[in-house]
Amino acid sequence: MTLGVVLQFILYVFMLYRPIRQLADRFNVLQMGIVNASRVFHLLDMDERMPEPEPLDAQEMAQPFERAHCL
Repeated sequence: MTLGVVLQFILYVFMLYRPIRQLADRFNVLQMGIVNASRVFHLLDMDERMPEPEPLDAQEMAQPFERAHCL
């Protein structure tokens, strides 16, 4: 068995497993996309509405400003 035959065998083994490796890489990308999409959908489903402010009565509006600085 010559060195060329050994190298040829090694290259054929690498060529044999290349499609399997590519398929695994694509599945990994697909899986990461699904996980990230679920995170985005979770953020979109969150309720971000601010609560309505309580109206101020006349007494609260009439209080003077303390420590108000005029420039």
